[in-house]
Amino acid sequence: MTRTTPLVRQRVRDVARAELIRLTSTYRPYGFAIAAVAVAAVMSTVAVLLAAAVTALGADYQMEGESLVRGASSAGLPTVALICGVIAMDISLSDRACGADNLTALNVPKRRRTFFARLLVVGGFSIAVGVVALSVGAIFVAGIASTTGEERALSSVGLDLSRVIGSIGACLLVVCIAHGLAHVLPGVMLPYAVFFVVMSVLPVLARALRGHEGFGVADLVLTLTPSEHIGTLTAGGVLGVVAVAVPCAWAAACLVAGVLRADPPATRGVAT
Repeated sequence: MTRTTPLVRQRVRDVARAELIRLTSTYRPYGFAIAAVAVAAVMSTVAVLLAAAVTALGADYQMEGESLVRGASSAGLPTVALICGVIAMDISLSDRACGADNLTALNVPKRRRTFFARLLVVGGFSIAVGVVALSVGAIFVAGIASTTGEERALSSVGLDLSRVIGSIGACLLVVCIAHGLAHVLPGVMLPYAVFFVVMSVLPVLARALRGHEGFGVADLVLTLTPSEHIGTLTAGGVLGVVAVAVPCAWAAACLVAGVLRADPPATRGVAT
């Protein structure tokens, strides 16, 4: 008589643990994270130096200089959020590129579990990247200010609660959009292309066409583009209705489409 091993039902946290091991055992997420922190440090440095140059123009420019200093620590956070989105896409699309997604599907037949577990892991990683990038930016700003004999608390250079919440929210929303697109669109390059067009190319084109006769729709495109509001969130504008609603709508739409694509109706109810 042979003994059979009882079937253990997979849970999202079990799959998330496996996804966490997978993420922490590869170098690319860390490389992207280091690049994100470096971008935040460089752009914060440039912003505070620009603020010093504006302040040196005279007393009439003191308020503008002070405003630039307050926003210097989060100057690179919109780019950091985009890098977090790239991390989310890389985790899923690297599987697809080498065919490992088929092996993942064999280990976890219910692909919806993999979808949410991977989102949970990458979302947590992006929160850490966003908070570290904002903190490094604030430290650089305070350090540069101290070299001029001006001592500043970190809260006075942008490391306050609203910017922390806004930065975390921006990174999470961009990750949700990228994660959904990676599961909705076929292939490897197409999701990357659509992500960069929506988040970078489309806003640039809309700004270029704004004000030209016959292109009044450019303002509407800018309003409905999620990246146009990411900067508002990272700057602490977490109470702006449009700034929050538009990225949230994009994130929700991409996640719903990703869930439907990852776990089509024909596969639901299959025992795993």
